[in-house]
Amino acid sequence: MDPTTGSSLFHTKEGVLLNHAIVNGIKFLSSKQIKHNEANHSIKDTDYNFKTLVNITFDLNLTKSEKISKIINEMMIPNNVDIIVTGQYIDKGKVVYVRPIIIEALGQKIITKIAIFQKDQFICKDSNDQNVKTLCPYAYDKIAALVTELLESIEYN
Repeated sequence: MDPTTGSSLFHTKEGVLLNHAIVNGIKFLSSKQIKHNEANHSIKDTDYNFKTLVNITFDLNLTKSEKISKIINEMMIPNNVDIIVTGQYIDKGKVVYVRPIIIEALGQKIITKIAIFQKDQFICKDSNDQNVKTLCPYAYDKIAALVTELLESIEYN
């Protein structure tokens, strides 16, 4: 999500590229009991669900623990989801901030990390087709590694 506008990036070029790196980080741990979008254990990517998550996340009247409880009770429990992997993307012109976020139901916590990239280290031209933009290899690997680190940190707690 873009926290400056409260909008979804899922269907934007940047969102698609980021999602690919994030899913790669999740799949890296698939042999360790983590399943991605398992049938009957996922939250559908709909405007309603996105707006629900954004509204709870940015509700200034709720404390952090109230936000976590509300996300768990309204989104995770009804969908049989143990973990939500989401994130924030902020484009500041020459600098891009990417913040993967993990929401864990069992531990009732939110954990996050941040990566800061120069724009020219974030989006590159595809080596096979110069007309196609892709995440630079360093950015792709860094984001996937951050997601993996976050998921591993909850697995052992």
